[in-house]
Amino acid sequence: MPSLLSSTEIEYELAHIHDNRAPNVVISAAICISLAITAVLLRLLARRLSKARILADDYMILFALIICMGQVAACLYSVHLGAGKHVILLKDPAAYAKTIIAMEVLYCIGTAAFKYSALLLFHRIFGSVPRFTAFLWCFAFVILANNIAEVFLSIFQCTPVHKAWDLNVEGSCVNILLAACIPGSLNVISDVVTFLLPIPLIWNLHMERNRKIQLVGIFLLSGLYVPHQRSLSLQSSQRHHADPANLTKASA
Repeated sequence: MPSLLSSTEIEYELAHIHDNRAPNVVISAAICISLAITAVLLRLLARRLSKARILADDYMILFALIICMGQVAACLYSVHLGAGKHVILLKDPAAYAKTIIAMEVLYCIGTAAFKYSALLLFHRIFGSVPRFTAFLWCFAFVILANNIAEVFLSIFQCTPVHKAWDLNVEGSCVNILLAACIPGSLNVISDVVTFLLPIPLIWNLHMERNRKIQLVGIFLLSGLYVPHQRSLSLQSSQRHHADPANLTKASA
């Protein structure tokens, strides 16, 4: 593993061998998952207090939370392997690379599940508006296609696949950051569209202005889950591009 680094990089890492941002990663993960769990529990509590049934959008957000927990578990395991420290301290570079790929896949699934939960909620409330319903279906397809593309890009970034964590294997890899620009940008745009989607309909409701503002705020608060997911995926967004020598730089 150290042989993949230049002599200058090795000298720098040895000189800063005690640098450690692992606690930052752990604290961020703990705070984010705590907020996500609290938000979902409060949602279910509100359902119970209002004696409302648990519906499809609630089950979908529970599924998204479970995926989120898996992402957090992968994040903490990456810390165990050396995330947040210099690359020469990695315990198992191959396992670390596999863990980062798993985090990317879980991120794609989790964000898609959250957005589908929001779309199901919007359909339940505004499903009587034909044009809005048609747009929801089209938007749902765009989200599905984009996240499938991201999952495939994460898994099959190298040919053969295992070259992503084994440089001794002959083959080639794409520039994962460059290749992910389009689906990543679409993901951010879909985040914004999901948050803003119900606002025009809410604003046209016949109710007091203050009540409309409260409803808009409630829908926007539901978007807290995606920033949480995205914060956990930051350490994988600048990863190795099939070069394990750079595996922990995004974390360190």
